[in-house]
Amino acid sequence: MWTAKEALNIFPEKPLEGSQSPIPYFHLLERLKTTRREGWKRHGINGESIADHSYRMALMAMMAPTGLDTNKCIQMCLIHDIAESLVCDITPADGIPKEEKERRERSTIDWIADDLLPNVDGGHGEKIRTIGVNLKPLKPPRAATHMTLTRSSFCFRWWSTKSAQKARPISASLCTWRP
Repeated sequence: MWTAKEALNIFPEKPLEGSQSPIPYFHLLERLKTTRREGWKRHGINGESIADHSYRMALMAMMAPTGLDTNKCIQMCLIHDIAESLVCDITPADGIPKEEKERRERSTIDWIADDLLPNVDGGHGEKIRTIGVNLKPLKPPRAATHMTLTRSSFCFRWWSTKSAQKARPISASLCTWRP
């Protein structure tokens, strides 16, 4: 059974657990910048990294519709794929059931909160866990806004990729902006 602790074996140096400094956490986040999203790779496109995707979504969340907590939307966008720093970008093509994917993501969020950040001032680990736990399942209108941001980010990236001209076309219905 996959565990966050076992996934750490891929690191030449494992992040220091229990530090009072957030630096080990920042090193973990580096993987989000260097890990490309799998869907793009499978189509032969040098696509965005996980961090690119989250950053674009956070900027788009600044345009959240009236009535939603914009700051919370931005935080959710920044944290929604943080577990992929260990889990990697699992897609349906990987054949891993949704429940197992979500279990791995929860395990990673718990490891970050309980083992990596417990001694960092400010309760940041618990804040990340709270936001991460509240992501699944999302309820309207947050769920609709999150899906709009995800799809729109995908479309903007698609259109900005010159390689996409050679790639399989996408449905125009995916590329609508309806926050």
